[in-house]
Amino acid sequence: MKLIRKKIKDIPIDKLFSFTPESEPLDYNQQREILDIIGISSKISSSQRYVLIDEIDWRPMSASGSLVKRLKSKMYKDFSIKLSPSILEKLGAYINANIVATKEYALDVTKTFDWEAGDFGDGGSCFWAGRSAIRKDMMADGRFKSLRFFVKDTISKTRKGLNKYHDTYAGIGRSWLWTTKVQEQVSKTVSVVSDVYVIFNGYGPGTKWQAQFLSAYIGLPMKLVSIKNKGQVSGGLYVNNGEGYIIGEGSVIEQISQLDLGMDIHHYGKND
Repeated sequence: MKLIRKKIKDIPIDKLFSFTPESEPLDYNQQREILDIIGISSKISSSQRYVLIDEIDWRPMSASGSLVKRLKSKMYKDFSIKLSPSILEKLGAYINANIVATKEYALDVTKTFDWEAGDFGDGGSCFWAGRSAIRKDMMADGRFKSLRFFVKDTISKTRKGLNKYHDTYAGIGRSWLWTTKVQEQVSKTVSVVSDVYVIFNGYGPGTKWQAQFLSAYIGLPMKLVSIKNKGQVSGGLYVNNGEGYIIGEGSVIEQISQLDLGMDIHHYGKND
């Protein structure tokens, strides 16, 4: 069996860098307006609408194409609804009229989880309370990192611990970033091993926004997936809402709907 390796774009570790995404995602009110244009809102329950909104990447442009193209595919695949040319035209006009100018963001990726609770909008995170010792297991595992976002802070010298963060930057958000490899057999004699990133437990800007940002930086699509650790959502390594986003080659992530982080827990309840 021949193995072909597809590496994902590397992210600098413990180094501040900046990136300007091509487009910002539409806001929640605009997302609901689009569903009304499509006419799907009246055909599904409020809980189904919530799930649908969560599943769609709302950036006008992404690695998987335009939002109009993604909406057309989603409606047909999930609801057997074929959007008419007039609806597609209305969607395109609405999206183009509501594109928000993008801005530059500062961020880093680290393997060391030693900041103070609340430094990155995560004051309510259990990983700095009853599950704080599990950070040791995550760091020892080697596959976990944190994606962290910053803003320039003109009063930096008064902020506790800020000088750990690139001298004059204050944290505004973070998420857990997990890396793994997925093997896909493309023929009887060839398998492709692809790197994927998985984002979960986002604070500050939410998990989905952070996943959209990383998707834009890497240039690969993303997808909502359910996430557990050793078969559990809340056993030790707590996964908010039991879900996150996977980023990787489209043909690879399309086949994945759930993941297990598979991390052994050694320190749960031992906050030492």
